[in-house]
Amino acid sequence: MPAYGVSRILSKSRLFKRILRLNVYCSIKINDNQLLISEKGNIYCVDLSSAKVVLDKANPPNIKPLSFSNIYGIEGFYNLTCYGEYVRNSAKSSIKIMGRDTAGNWECLHIFSAGEVGHVHSLAPDPYRNCVWIFTGDYGDAAAIWCATDNFKHVKCVLKGKQQYRASIGYPVADGVIYATDSHLERNSIRFLKTGKNSLSNEKLYDLNGSCIYSMKLGRRFFFSTSFEPGQPTGRFFYDLIDTKPGPGILSSYCDVIAGNIDEGFEPVMKWKADKWPKRLFQFGSIIFPISVSSNDYLPLYGQGCIGHDDRTEIYVIH
Repeated sequence: MPAYGVSRILSKSRLFKRILRLNVYCSIKINDNQLLISEKGNIYCVDLSSAKVVLDKANPPNIKPLSFSNIYGIEGFYNLTCYGEYVRNSAKSSIKIMGRDTAGNWECLHIFSAGEVGHVHSLAPDPYRNCVWIFTGDYGDAAAIWCATDNFKHVKCVLKGKQQYRASIGYPVADGVIYATDSHLERNSIRFLKTGKNSLSNEKLYDLNGSCIYSMKLGRRFFFSTSFEPGQPTGRFFYDLIDTKPGPGILSSYCDVIAGNIDEGFEPVMKWKADKWPKRLFQFGSIIFPISVSSNDYLPLYGQGCIGHDDRTEIYVIH
C-alpha cells in the first residue's frame, strides 16, 4: 500500500509497524480482477492484472471496516460489497453501513441511531432466508445480532444485551447461523443460532479459550481462531498501554485454530503462542484468515503477535 514520509521509514521496523497499525486491516476479492483493501481508514481498489492501486473511498483515520462482505445473489438485495463502520465509540454515536455497487459507487445503506450500537463487526449474507445478518458490539445492549431485509430498508434486532451475542463473523447454514463469540470479558464459545419458522434458539457447540475475531469456511468445515487480548482499560493511559495481563475471557496464552461443523463436531487443529509484547500497544496476538469461503484444500494463515509466526503468511494443506 502507498506509504510516504515518516510512515514509510517506520514501516521498516516490525514493532513500529505494529504500534502504528501500518498494515492492511482487511481485504476482499470483489470480482475476478479486483480487490478492495482497507488501510488506515482509507479503502483502495487493487487491479490484479496491472497491479495498479487507486483510492476508492477516503475515510477518517478512526473509521474503518473490521471486515468486508459481498452481498451477491441475495433475493431483495442489489449486488453490493458492504461494511459497517468500526470505530472506538464509547458514547455510542450513530454508525453507518456502507455499500459499493458493481459500478464502484458508494452509498449509505443504513444508519444505527445514537445509543444503539458501538460499532459493526461484520455482515453475513444469508441465501437460505434472503437476509443479511449484522453483528455489532461491544458492551451492554450494543452487543447484538441484527437481521436486515429488502436492501437494508428493514433492520431489526434479533438478540442483544449479552456477551454471547457479541460476534465478529457468522456463517448462515440451512437451519440457522454458526458463529463464535468475541469477548475479552467472559468465556467464549462457538454457537449456533437456530432459526425456526416462528422461533429462535441459541446453542453452545464448543468452548473456546479466547476471543474469536477471525474465521473462514473451507469446504464443509468452519475454521475459527482465538486471539490473545487484554481486559478492560483502567483509564490510566500509559499503564493500559503496557499492561500484559489478558482479559478474564482469555484463558490461554496460545492462539488456537478450531475446525469442524455441526454434524462432525469441532476440535483444535493448531495453536501458536502469543509473544510477550503488550497487546493493547502492539496489537492482539492473532491467527488471521482471509475473508473468504473456499472449496479447495488450502488453509492460508497470517500470524500477528505470535512467536515464530509474526508477520508471516503460512499455507497448510487440509486432509
